[in-house]
Amino acid sequence: MGHVRRIEGPWQSIQIDYIGPLPAVQGGYKYCLVLVDVFSKWVEVLPLVLMGMRASQSKSTGYSPHELMTGRIMRTLVHVLAPVLTEGQLREVNRDRFHLDYGTGSFCLTMSVCRFIVFQFLVVFGHSAKQCYLPKSERPAVNSLLRTLLRRAESPGDPYPDAFLALRLANRHNLEGEDRFQEQLAKTAVRKVKQGENFPTGLTALYTLAFRSACLDPASISDGNDEVNLVKLLDGKLKEDMNKLESNKKPLTDYDQLTSAALALCIEKQPVPTTFVEKLIDRIMTDKGPFGKDFSIETASMSVLALKCLRDSPLNKIKILQLEKPIMKLLRTILGHKQNDWIFGTVYTTGLVVQAFLSVKEVQFKWFQCSDILKRLIDEIPKGTFNSVQRISQVIPALEGRTYLDVRSLDCTSDQDNLSGK
Repeated sequence: MGHVRRIEGPWQSIQIDYIGPLPAVQGGYKYCLVLVDVFSKWVEVLPLVLMGMRASQSKSTGYSPHELMTGRIMRTLVHVLAPVLTEGQLREVNRDRFHLDYGTGSFCLTMSVCRFIVFQFLVVFGHSAKQCYLPKSERPAVNSLLRTLLRRAESPGDPYPDAFLALRLANRHNLEGEDRFQEQLAKTAVRKVKQGENFPTGLTALYTLAFRSACLDPASISDGNDEVNLVKLLDGKLKEDMNKLESNKKPLTDYDQLTSAALALCIEKQPVPTTFVEKLIDRIMTDKGPFGKDFSIETASMSVLALKCLRDSPLNKIKILQLEKPIMKLLRTILGHKQNDWIFGTVYTTGLVVQAFLSVKEVQFKWFQCSDILKRLIDEIPKGTFNSVQRISQVIPALEGRTYLDVRSLDCTSDQDNLSGK
């Protein structure tokens, strides 16, 4: 008797078969592909050619029939697997849009290619059942990084808002230490605004995210005497940059800071200038600036987070598919920068990459093995690789399985005081 494989989660194992011939439709098409998830018994019936036609991009309109009807990209096997297949395997498939050209023969894939696609479908989704979590045995190592961030709050000089943000996104808390940290942040923010100190766009965005992570309203931050509105300040800074962009001049700050500002405003349920979003999308889709030859993994990851927030925002005025396309393109490009040791760019930027992929739960990528990446990051802790506040702050959210988008749903009343200061 053969070995019986144990199925522990959905989409870990799929049974596949063709059904047909069925009553022929116009064009003589009469076969469907049936997929059954062994774990949940969920059934998907996919009319092979009809799927391709509905998702195919029309040369005259620039959209597929499904997009014109729903305003959304139709998810197909080809759509999910375009990062996996080569151009030869996809033949005439438009890789930028993941769609088959409607009105051509490109959607009529041969049975052998269909079988190959199904095989790759299984490979991709077989990996998606794996969870991205921190093993309990590695908890002490991560706790040591959290304590380092807490000690920084006791040091002289301005506090780091990204360090506080990392502490708030952690699964262990030292409430007394975080309260002191929060108090220092409030005093520093008020001082900077009231005294007209240098307060760059990116730093203002981080302060805004940090206060929101503590369940405080960034539009009303007080040091006990004076009060400042960081949301209004951030909105003004972003609009000032938009005026520069609209006159075809270089913005006052880089796109890393601008995307951070867009993310913070989006999380605060504030409208983000459509001009900025359109400019950002254009630069991503045309490979300009930090999205082109000098590709910046850090800027790309922050852009994914910002665009994902905008996609889910009721205030967004841009079509969803126009936001999904740059997100997918950035994720594919980031994957192209993966090194053999599960590092993307540098070990420090890899934490932001994990956040970017965790934020897009609708799509799973074969080459993004979260558990392996976390293990790689954890292995660096005893080596002293994360030897600064900024480096620790970048990696903590990823190690905790969180993203900056999670500050929207944090419940501060449920925090447990379970991290000692030693």
